[in-house]
Amino acid sequence: LAATLSLFDPATEDGAEVAGEPNEEEIMRRTMAGFLGRVSVRRVGQSYVLEIGYTSTDPGKAARAANAIANTYMQSSLDAKSQIIARGAQWIEDRLVEIGRQAQEAALSAEQYRNSNDIAQVGSSGLDQQQLAEISSQLLAAQAATAGEEARLATINRMLAGELPDSYVGDALSNTEINRLRAELGAARTRLETLQTRYGSNSEPTLAAKSEIARLEAQINTELVRIQGVYKSNLDTAQAREELLRDQLHAIKGSVTEKNLARVQLTELESRATTYRRMYESVLQQLITTLQKQSFP
Repeated sequence: LAATLSLFDPATEDGAEVAGEPNEEEIMRRTMAGFLGRVSVRRVGQSYVLEIGYTSTDPGKAARAANAIANTYMQSSLDAKSQIIARGAQWIEDRLVEIGRQAQEAALSAEQYRNSNDIAQVGSSGLDQQQLAEISSQLLAAQAATAGEEARLATINRMLAGELPDSYVGDALSNTEINRLRAELGAARTRLETLQTRYGSNSEPTLAAKSEIARLEAQINTELVRIQGVYKSNLDTAQAREELLRDQLHAIKGSVTEKNLARVQLTELESRATTYRRMYESVLQQLITTLQKQSFP
């Protein structure tokens, strides 16, 4: 930076004297302008390779400057990816703590209820008890299914609203048609860049390429709308099933004795504790996987 400052000192540039002493901001602005004027970056053909150049009368200085720019660019990319993964890991870790607390509270509630009702062992006592245990388990599964359908519908709604990037589609949806259209769209955009460079923005081949891109984008949007309709239908079905199971659960609860109700309540508490424990293990595995993806900066 010191060498650059002496090279672009406004008091000596082109032999012209400038009245007054320039402030630090002006010196930095001129220095950066001079530095960037010597930098060149271009894409090598149609590859993902970038060629970075720096012009200087000193070959060693030119090489050091170009290498420094390249290293800084790669380091910033690594840092950005690392920060994204770190934020995701932090969110999962916070979620893990919360689920762990819920799992502990659920297990403690089940044990306290068992002791307060003098229930040594939970077992089936008649057909109603067996049906209640089965429906309780089915209801938990139905609630999880409803939550999953709500999450998928919310994701597709955000995609259609433009709140999520196009690249998120491939990660969030396992849809062969969308993946195929996105691949064709990427190829079409590449062709458009080539045609604009070769023939200009208003040439017939360029306009045809733009039309093709618009057609592919419309097809992707149509497919997303179709998926949205499927998700809405799935959510309605899941909610109806959950409501049916809840009604059946309440009906059976009303037909059992006080002791059986105590056993049923204990079954639900233990089932909830087991569910939270499984959720905890699942989130813990996600955290381990996320941390393993972090690259050393």
